[in-house]
Amino acid sequence: MKSLRLSMLVLSVMLHQMVQAQGAAAPARAARSTAAAKPTAAPSSSPSSQPSAAPDVTDSSLQIQRSVLRAAIDPDLMRAYKALGQNQFAQAREIYSQVLNVNSTQRDALLGIAYAHQALGNTDQALSTLRRLIELYPRDSDALSALYLIGGGDLQAEETRFKQLLERSDQPAAVHYTLGVLYFDQARYGESERAFSRAFALSPNQPDYAYNLALALDHLGRSREAARQYVQALNLSNQTSAVFSRDLARARLKILTAAP
Repeated sequence: MKSLRLSMLVLSVMLHQMVQAQGAAAPARAARSTAAAKPTAAPSSSPSSQPSAAPDVTDSSLQIQRSVLRAAIDPDLMRAYKALGQNQFAQAREIYSQVLNVNSTQRDALLGIAYAHQALGNTDQALSTLRRLIELYPRDSDALSALYLIGGGDLQAEETRFKQLLERSDQPAAVHYTLGVLYFDQARYGESERAFSRAFALSPNQPDYAYNLALALDHLGRSREAARQYVQALNLSNQTSAVFSRDLARARLKILTAAP
């Protein structure tokens, strides 16, 4: 186990970004990272809700948020999306299942039901659904990102895969984000900061992107920049749902701003 482990708050953060993109045209994934992701997925391993006593940035309570995109376009998908937004995961799963009964290859429904499975603690079903999605759409960057964020993989092989994916992805924010998580897993904080920065530049309304960028800056000792980024993440979280712990972000911000 790493001293600072990535949180398993998967399939959540990027939903609003996905919804916005799909409302106009339609990006796929993320969360996720898969078709569209939204912040508020139930974590399989959630961070503590209380700030840690230790001010060190290597504190294990400061955890990166993994997220994945999901989807929402037609009326049924929108109903399912709203159910997800209200944490009614069983209802969302049922609606997505109905969509898939009509069209078993509906990409957004597959992404959405994967999110619902994960939020309900059915990780195996979420992974199985994502693998099915990738069989149908082998180059789907959202699905590939979600699969890594949930299931992990060989770091070197995944890094190569996502760098190649970045070259052909029309929705690069999710891929940059996933690379940031991958680098963070290896304590490569400089590269992680650059990847999160690119993801956030492409999706500037995403609070969890802002938060993870703050964490990377924090680990690099760039306290002033990290503090500004924590503030931005907290402000954005007032406008759209977010996965990260606001209590932890405020506690870390207090420490950084109190420093001489």
